[in-house]
Amino acid sequence: MKIYKSIIIFCFLAFFLTWFWIFLYSAGQANIIPFKIGSVYISLFGAFGPTLAGIITIYLFSGKEGIKNTFKNLINFRIAVKYYLIALFFETILFIIIVLASVFLDYQKPVINTNILITSGINFFYNVFFCSLISGLGEELGWRGFFLPGLQLKFSPLFASLITSIIVSLWHLKSNALIELLKGNYILFSNLFFPDMGQRIMITIPVIFFITYLFNKTGGSLLIMVLFHGSSNASFEWVKEIYRGNLPDFFFPAFIIMLWIIGLSFIPILIKQKQKGEIVNLKTLLPIK
Repeated sequence: MKIYKSIIIFCFLAFFLTWFWIFLYSAGQANIIPFKIGSVYISLFGAFGPTLAGIITIYLFSGKEGIKNTFKNLINFRIAVKYYLIALFFETILFIIIVLASVFLDYQKPVINTNILITSGINFFYNVFFCSLISGLGEELGWRGFFLPGLQLKFSPLFASLITSIIVSLWHLKSNALIELLKGNYILFSNLFFPDMGQRIMITIPVIFFITYLFNKTGGSLLIMVLFHGSSNASFEWVKEIYRGNLPDFFFPAFIIMLWIIGLSFIPILIKQKQKGEIVNLKTLLPIK
């Protein structure tokens, strides 16, 4: 199957397999349909849309051998320890810097004590495990198992990262915004959807610059990608716990600025990866039919 056709099929399946559950839940909440389903269905089924789409498309693209290669990749633990540490603590370190800055500047600082530090630290590793199982495994076999390496067959790592950023951001449709849209509350929908989507894109682009670098550097390790995804979600839960659920008004602006400083610094590195041929694409990962 040609790569462009495969990528289109993947995108359709990834959106459909997730958005189906979001629309079903939202339609029930908006009383558009005569029954309601719980939001748990979005977490249990919708969260795995990209990975299911990836598995289906990988099978269409390279058959059973492609599926075997993908799962062998996922359980390949022979990766340098430094990459596990990067995946585990990348966003956590950024959040720690923000917390320390708020303490140092004595502005909207959290109330931190030994009990909070110990409890939040334990919860962090607990959340890493479960977020990796749900959001990590639910998405990464699609985004990094097929979509990104598929794009890198035809495009540079930099351009592939930009495309991935936009598609991944759009995939994250929030049910609260959709409920208002289905109710006909267009202004409220706009107020919920566009600021959130703008912020998500601003965060996703620089993060994916770094993720693409890490993906190529580790030979396309899906295990590292799953861990990175899970730890990123766990890091956000950690910082919310530190601030008792009330993030300071400077949190997201500071986080976005830090991400863009890092992301922009990785642009020349991605260009060098292209020049040196240090790119992982579908031909690297999968047998081609």
